[in-house]
Amino acid sequence: MSRKKRYGNFSAHRAAYASRSAHQNAPPMRALLIILLFCAWAIPGWLAFSQENHKPLDTTYATFTLLGASKDNISVDGSLKEIARLAGLALPFVGVLFAFYGVLVRTLCRTYLRFAKGHVVIAGEGPAALHLAERCAKLGHAVVLIHQSLQKETVVGLAKQKIIVLEGDASLVAFLNTARAAFAAQFCAMMEDEAANLRIEAACQSVAAQHRKARTPLILHLLLPTSQLRREARDLRQTLENDRKAKLAKGEPKAAPARVDTRPFSLAETGVRQAMISLAPALLDRCVAEAQPGPHLLLIGFDDTNEAMAAWVLTRMWSAHLGPPRVTVLSASAAHSQSRFEAHFPQAQAHEVWRADIAFIDLPDSDFAVSPKALAQIEAQRGAFTAICVCESDDDRTLSSALGLMRIYDGEAARPMPILMRETTWSEFSKRYGRSAAPENADRPYLVAFGQIQSVSEPDVLLEGEMDRAAALCHLAYEAFMQGERSADPQRKMDSAARGGWEQLGETYRHANRAVADHAVVKIWDGGLRPAASGDHGERTAQFDPDIAESLAMVEHARWNAERILDGWMPGPTRNDRARIHPCLVPWDSLNTENKKKDREMVALSATATRWIYPHGLVRR
Repeated sequence: MSRKKRYGNFSAHRAAYASRSAHQNAPPMRALLIILLFCAWAIPGWLAFSQENHKPLDTTYATFTLLGASKDNISVDGSLKEIARLAGLALPFVGVLFAFYGVLVRTLCRTYLRFAKGHVVIAGEGPAALHLAERCAKLGHAVVLIHQSLQKETVVGLAKQKIIVLEGDASLVAFLNTARAAFAAQFCAMMEDEAANLRIEAACQSVAAQHRKARTPLILHLLLPTSQLRREARDLRQTLENDRKAKLAKGEPKAAPARVDTRPFSLAETGVRQAMISLAPALLDRCVAEAQPGPHLLLIGFDDTNEAMAAWVLTRMWSAHLGPPRVTVLSASAAHSQSRFEAHFPQAQAHEVWRADIAFIDLPDSDFAVSPKALAQIEAQRGAFTAICVCESDDDRTLSSALGLMRIYDGEAARPMPILMRETTWSEFSKRYGRSAAPENADRPYLVAFGQIQSVSEPDVLLEGEMDRAAALCHLAYEAFMQGERSADPQRKMDSAARGGWEQLGETYRHANRAVADHAVVKIWDGGLRPAASGDHGERTAQFDPDIAESLAMVEHARWNAERILDGWMPGPTRNDRARIHPCLVPWDSLNTENKKKDREMVALSATATRWIYPHGLVRR
């Protein structure tokens, strides 16, 4: 996780300024300057020679010949002739300069770019990539955007924001050398095609192997929307890192340090985390208020976002006061959605230790909004809903379905149903009705809009890793526990964790720590606490009631079982990371004393991590 800084050296920023200058739309100003120079030559020259009683034709001829005359050949001295002569001589040079200005400045931009270092490279042309580039430029970072098919007007608009725009194939090593990718601080592969992003990663590996000599590897953010491919990418890179460390331990010379730190991510997964971390306590309050056995989310549609939502709920919404979480999926083709889930999470229903409580139901009248009758039938079959998440095929259908659900539940004052709505960008409805969190004392249905590129494609989220601060603290506390030296104040070592241990941690273990940090909000709720509002004086360190500590540890192990199994792991007698086998995937009563102690420690460090999630502290709820 990187500390906030201004990316790019002097040459990179000069190249950005040159790129803006090359695309400045200034023909009127240039034409005005040419006209002024012409007037400064013609008018004073005409007036000066007119005073010598020349005829109009002779006066015109004398004005033109003034350009080639020296001071000795000028018969009458005068300031008007001097002004005319200097303006006339400057006129052709300024005209030639303006004619080739764009070529000259673009050449200067490429020259500066040859010495650029420490900048940000973004490969992509979708809304998320463009928004990230614009936000980076606004923060003063030097940015190189690689595209293949952007419109000329879009390119000009980006260049005016001091973004260096290059057209070409980012999977070619030669082109990455032009973008100085080997010397960049961070690289974001955000093409729409996952295969293209994987090809870009391979090219980055080749470029880094040729040029990169720094100790700090190139950070590569790899966009992989498919959950299974993202999980395999994390495990593959973790396996390669383990092999490298094993060779290093044996003293083999080929154990070179990794030159590229690949971090697979998903915009859908990021949007779900942002929404649920803030909304989870309100959903748990609703479960208690309505005497629901456990959190139960209804998902309408089953795209990448709702799949990420299902995984988050099944692995994070575990409470000591409630039963296991449940998910119901309502889609146009329940069989297709179920097949997709089973393909991406093959172990979810395979083991007695834990089975995902998820059901798939066909959406009646899929071309229209869900009717109250259909909702009542699903509730009769699966139980009352804690919340509804709508992710249709496009924003229009999603917005229509979400607003239709609000009208349905608006007639039932006793059912303040939270309705989550995924959007690619802000709409007027979501600005008016949408919220980032649950309202206090909600007695009516409310809309929570999430997943917009304006929130998930921010530099703080993708480049600086702000959402990983709590996860980095969890890793630090766990590392200290494993060494038997738990710090009395882990917050003091947060910066060193961000710069050291977290940066060196494999992406598979980073993902596991994110799950621990996300679940911390539920543990805080179980402990009778809630986030303090702005202006309140909340507790900076959470303290759990000792009577509930053991229950929290048991729930933490149940959550860990669900997370590991959903991530593709299986129970077995001996741990094998390659085969994803873990001996601790057993019920709580089957754990030994040492492993139970680890779960108790996780409860304590999760409580500490919430100080980073909630900057105003915690208060009793």
